[in-house]
Amino acid sequence: MQAIRLNNAEWSFDEAAPLGRAGGFGEVFKGSGKTGSVAVKRLRLTAAQAAFRELKIGEAIAGRNLQHVVPILDYGLDAESDRYFIVMPICECSLADRIAVNAPFDIPSLCRIVLDILQGLIEVGDLVHRDLKPGNVLLLEGRWCLADFGLAKFVEDSTSLQTVRDYLTPAYAAPEQWRGDRVSHETDLYALGCIIYDLVTGYPPFGGTSEDVREAHLQKTPDALTIGDPRLSAMVSQMLRKSQQARPSLERCKIMFDRISTEAPKHNRSAFLHAVKQVEENSARAEAALEARQNRLNQWALLVGAGTAAFEDIILKLFNEIKTATSQARFSNGSVQLGSGAIGVSELRSIPGRDDGRPNCRQSGWDIRLYCFMNVARAGRALEGASVRLDPRPQLRTVPFLSEYRWTATLMFACAPNEENFRWWELSFYNPRGVDNEPFAIAVDDRAFDTSLAHGIGEVDIAYGPQPIDAEDEESFVSRWLILLGRASTGELSRPDYFPIDENYFLS
Repeated sequence: MQAIRLNNAEWSFDEAAPLGRAGGFGEVFKGSGKTGSVAVKRLRLTAAQAAFRELKIGEAIAGRNLQHVVPILDYGLDAESDRYFIVMPICECSLADRIAVNAPFDIPSLCRIVLDILQGLIEVGDLVHRDLKPGNVLLLEGRWCLADFGLAKFVEDSTSLQTVRDYLTPAYAAPEQWRGDRVSHETDLYALGCIIYDLVTGYPPFGGTSEDVREAHLQKTPDALTIGDPRLSAMVSQMLRKSQQARPSLERCKIMFDRISTEAPKHNRSAFLHAVKQVEENSARAEAALEARQNRLNQWALLVGAGTAAFEDIILKLFNEIKTATSQARFSNGSVQLGSGAIGVSELRSIPGRDDGRPNCRQSGWDIRLYCFMNVARAGRALEGASVRLDPRPQLRTVPFLSEYRWTATLMFACAPNEENFRWWELSFYNPRGVDNEPFAIAVDDRAFDTSLAHGIGEVDIAYGPQPIDAEDEESFVSRWLILLGRASTGELSRPDYFPIDENYFLS
């Protein structure tokens, strides 16, 4: 037996006598004290991890007349072991134990369980549980009572968001918890909807790996419940809505489940109730689709931000190399001039992802989020302060003002076919029939761009690339453009003699 000293008294527990399975926040053992046998919960979170923060979980519900919450007999940090403990009465079993044996439940039994849980959530009106699941619903003196109130909040206040996610039970965590948004009573209501799904089917609404479950909670609608009373299925659909504000209140749910438990559906209204069920399910699917679209937009914005920052860093390194090498270079608005040569970079343009998740280059399978053009130009004389600029959409035969020859490339922040991650790439094109200004860039929404990447038959072919230009490939990108600028600055840059361009062409 191990002895511990908490806020109110001394207790002991036996590590060889666990009560139930270990949960996300800790494990429970059979213990004893002056009042007799008790359940002692030892938290996974150590005192060092929580920076010796005071555990105030007992104060949150102490002194209240709570009929559907497991009472806390003692709590606190044991100085000897530097571990946090909570002492509770020993309960008969957990709802998880009952589901494993008795699921699926009939409607009257299900409603009794749900009403007890709802009453517990209402009793502690100013607290959000944050980790409601069958393992935290315990049978005590004939009532289903809620345990572990305040534990998730304590962990949240004591650790990082990532640590909180590690403690969550994926099958019952609401979308806002996965996103790291503010939680509310509707967060607990979502978890209760998952529990009801468990009671009806024997398993929660979403399964698979933790990542599968996360994506499902954020973007998918579970299969509709097939149960005798359509009112119950409609309520669960509402409880599992992705938006907190779209879920019903605890009080409304209590009224409805009380009505479901006492009033059978009227036959003359069954068709209407089935229609209501269908409408709720359709609404839930529509909301899930909207949530999925919003999530894609959020991910797109994050991706574009990351791509933009990476691109600016690459170009900055190139320009800094030039600045370090010579004081003769002149910089202005995304361009640099040296002798009779100049490098110009166009503004970045973004491309939203497709709603169906497919790549936006259908033929080649490339998925592109950002792109721009970059050129190096050779003039017949020094440019004398005039900047070489790129056309908004370079055409195959256009020649920029003041330049006798230019070399243009398309830079794109893209995911290559059969890969999962985005990075920056460079490529350029040529016309097999021959033009003066080659290689040249093509806008990514030009049909010739996708056709060439797919190695299809078209009016242009790939001169070189696509080749990565970020991270470990930054040096080769910087070297390539320094060589091109060097040749342009002395009037030596000219159209390559052969295409596709061999990598040896870029060796100084």
